[in-house]
Amino acid sequence: MGKIELSMIPIGHTTHFEIKDDGYGISPEIQDQIFLPFYTTKADEEGSVLGLSICKKIVETKFNGHIGDTS
Repeated sequence: MGKIELSMIPIGHTTHFEIKDDGYGISPEIQDQIFLPFYTTKADEEGSVLGLSICKKIVETKFNGHIGDTS
């Protein structure tokens, strides 16, 4: 069974949320593409392929935040 770890770290007037898992990760070749609208590694007709793009837009526009890899 997989493991997910969530952390919330207050830093001044901001909060850093961190999500870690023990999965195999995202291949370096596609990491710069995963937040693009309509980018997917799934077969056709498996979802809207907008999930990460929408998440990034909400975090940046509604919360003045940043979403991405910190490793």
